[in-house]
Amino acid sequence: MKYIGIIVIVCIIGGLVFAWIKTAPQEPAEQTATVSQVVDTTPEKTDTTTDTQKTDSSKNITNKKIIKTKDGMTIEILKEGTGEAITNGKTANMLYTGTLADGTVFDSTDKHGGKPYPFILGVGHVIKGWDEGVLGMKVGEQRKLTIPYQLAYGENDYGPIPGKSTLIFTVELVSFE
Repeated sequence: MKYIGIIVIVCIIGGLVFAWIKTAPQEPAEQTATVSQVVDTTPEKTDTTTDTQKTDSSKNITNKKIIKTKDGMTIEILKEGTGEAITNGKTANMLYTGTLADGTVFDSTDKHGGKPYPFILGVGHVIKGWDEGVLGMKVGEQRKLTIPYQLAYGENDYGPIPGKSTLIFTVELVSFE
């Protein structure tokens, strides 16, 4: 009986180590084609798919990194930032433009004097898509967040936003504290 318990524990530990190895983040290969890989950067983005495209600079095509989350959001990194990555509980200062899927702009920092919009990340001060999409950004980083309605305002109209709207935000992390 004692040996069965030891065998079970060894199997559990082996399974955990195997799962950890399979989900550990990896650097994308330097290629000119699209590469897909599993990335485990945060609990909110576990098992996301990342596509990275790198092509010859003579063709004026830059790196393009796309993260697709389990809950249907797409995060496209338009410009890499520098320094430390923002974490939950920090106050993010963002520039943004929000559009509907048809391109209609419904809100932006330009409509509010062009000053960065501050909010505390990860505590529900903004829609869930922002809490997930801004997490891990670095200062100066720009992202395009394509947020399904379930992570935005849901099924009901919200001001100029019709119910069940997919929202597209271009965001830039100006600073955080």
